[in-house]
Amino acid sequence: MFIPRKVAEAKPLGLSTAQAEDLANRFRARFLAPFSDGDIMKLLPKMGGRWTTIAVIDRREGQDDLLLAITKDNFTISTIDYGAVMDDGPNRRIDVARAIGHMFLHHPQHIETHGASVAMVVPRYPEADDEEGLSLHREAAWFARELLAPAATVAAVTNKNSRADVATIAILVSQELRVSRKIAAIQIRRAGDLGLINRNLEGTA
Repeated sequence: MFIPRKVAEAKPLGLSTAQAEDLANRFRARFLAPFSDGDIMKLLPKMGGRWTTIAVIDRREGQDDLLLAITKDNFTISTIDYGAVMDDGPNRRIDVARAIGHMFLHHPQHIETHGASVAMVVPRYPEADDEEGLSLHREAAWFARELLAPAATVAAVTNKNSRADVATIAILVSQELRVSRKIAAIQIRRAGDLGLINRNLEGTA
């Protein structure tokens, strides 16, 4: 990935889960609504974004970043190529959604702080003791999960299949919304926490 001369890492906004989710829902209504299938990959080029891939065996070398934003409409997302290890469609979609979350949530603050001449970079993996970096990634993760698998939609699938266990519902959600079962399971739990599911959840995902 090309690195410009002037770069600075993105900084978190201090958002709560609910605030990040609300912004994701606002973003979806404004930007994804024109696409009948809600495909985030179709939105990416219209935002000025592009994505590249790195091999899964290189993913922890440390020199690659999730996102490099030269300007608000010129940014590159680096996703993982899992090859034959697994279907990389859902993983690529969540990487792209997280990066778009960083652009929508954090890039305006970056410009305000550093000016338009300084590119914004988001490392793929924050250090375990970097609380600011962890907060940054959490905000984008909350945004991305709600963007791709809205709690209200997940709850509707869950309530419709009232006799299915959580593992089965996670499969149904992952198939309908094109997310991984892990993301589906997280959003099922989130929908339950929000009181959107009208029964007790049993079983594991």
